[in-house]
Amino acid sequence: MSDFLSIISSWCAAWLSVTVLEHLYFRRGDFDSYNISAWATRRVLPAGIAAITASVLQLGLVIPCIDHVWFTGPIAKHTGDIGFEVALVFTAILYVPFRTFERRWCGI
Repeated sequence: MSDFLSIISSWCAAWLSVTVLEHLYFRRGDFDSYNISAWATRRVLPAGIAAITASVLQLGLVIPCIDHVWFTGPIAKHTGDIGFEVALVFTAILYVPFRTFERRWCGI
């Protein structure tokens, strides 16, 4: 169970980074900026391409930084398991430009 949970932690860091940035940076921390009534209208919602792309691309740097029972990356051999921290920071770095582009492209 602990092996499985350590894998999930990298995903949780990426999700947390996207969620916090969306609320604090793009929506300026304003809960009124969320259109609650449009939750089931696909054309009004963000496409999610920026979040998915940032979350997938961060794996390229996270995988060498993880130290698990079944795999130890080359960076983790020297530093220990820093996959959570790298996922948190690298997803944030990728998400901001991707989401900015997505907002301009989709108009949402």
